[in-house]
Amino acid sequence: MNTDIGWQMWWQYAVTFAGSLIVALLSVWIAQSWSAKRERSKALGNLKSEVSANIRDCRLISEWLDKDFDALIKGEGALTPYPRIHDSAWYLVRSTFIGDYALVAKLEDAYRLIAVVNNLLQRIEELRYTHMNESGKGFTLEALEQAELEITEGMRTAALALSADRETAYRTNYTQHNAAAKGYTQKLLTLLEEVEPQVAQLCGSREDTSTAVLDKRLLKSKARLHIVLAAALFGALPFLTGGYQIALIVVVAILTFSSSVL
Repeated sequence: MNTDIGWQMWWQYAVTFAGSLIVALLSVWIAQSWSAKRERSKALGNLKSEVSANIRDCRLISEWLDKDFDALIKGEGALTPYPRIHDSAWYLVRSTFIGDYALVAKLEDAYRLIAVVNNLLQRIEELRYTHMNESGKGFTLEALEQAELEITEGMRTAALALSADRETAYRTNYTQHNAAAKGYTQKLLTLLEEVEPQVAQLCGSREDTSTAVLDKRLLKSKARLHIVLAAALFGALPFLTGGYQIALIVVVAILTFSSSVL
């Protein structure tokens, strides 16, 4: 008789455990599905804003690069902010939330082009400031005159030649970097203008391309442990009374929620 009652209690516990496990898994699935949709929506919004900002930056940079070397040395026109892709937007690019692999490939190409343009702009700035700082320094005619030395004709000729060589080297270097920067900036601008409407369409689409499945985070050991523990505790609910039941429900709710955010 006692054996039958014992088996009945264990069977009741097993059924309650299985039911609570299913409820816990569904709760995690709903929470993570909602979180994924919200994260995707936010990331797409960031990506759209960054693409638009990058297009504006490219146009400003193109205007800045159109200035000749003399205007640049005089400081006419400050360097515009470098184009960039926001971290959260770039996380989206590397994820499968977009679903359009051709678009992902274009965004990755744009990211690589941004790095190239940034490096070229930085090099141009270095050339500009180095040229400005070195003017009048070293074995140049201005330096010799400031030192109030007795300048021979040979010294004057050598100083002028050195100054001319430096100027030629800077201009040649600048011209090469400027041409490369213009080419890559135009290529980047064309790519971003092609991508912009596609990203905008994704933002305005009601169709959710994210797959409503259990997140990989659920496979982590801590999440599994929390779910099983919550189900095991919930299975004991019929055997408790009063305040113990309320306390158990609170503990199970905390464990279920924590498993969804691990």
